[in-house]
Amino acid sequence: MLHGRTVLVTGASSGIGRTTALVLADLGAHVLAGMRTPHELGRGITPVELDITNAAQVEALRAHELDALVNNAGIATTGPLEFLPLDELRRQLEVNVIAQLAVTQACMPALRRSQGRIVNVSSISGRVALPLYGPYTASKFALDRRSATRSGASRTCR
Repeated sequence: MLHGRTVLVTGASSGIGRTTALVLADLGAHVLAGMRTPHELGRGITPVELDITNAAQVEALRAHELDALVNNAGIATTGPLEFLPLDELRRQLEVNVIAQLAVTQACMPALRRSQGRIVNVSSISGRVALPLYGPYTASKFALDRRSATRSGASRTCR
């Protein structure tokens, strides 16, 4: 189904990113698995050193021809906002919002050439705030708003 297609999955070392990379490879895609500490995941998957907050590593993504990007990497900072160090809130927003955009910008030329797709992995927390999850919720709400050009629409990059 995806034979001949190349997909970059960020945050592919564990969780949803790892599972996404494995499923895409099973469907025949060549998967570039973005990870801070690259390790083998399986056949059809090429580990790529990628800390999405590292400008040089993000810029290196421009060298790849891509058919799709799965923006999955992220972190969760929790705690009462009253006591949260502002640097921790800044880090939360940097990883879950700013760095996602940086990766998208780096991949856009290749995605335009292939008329590829972008999938931004968010969370229900972007719509419903749980106690002590204010920083995480704010970052996922921002990601949802940045992504929502048309509710529920799949878009081709042009």
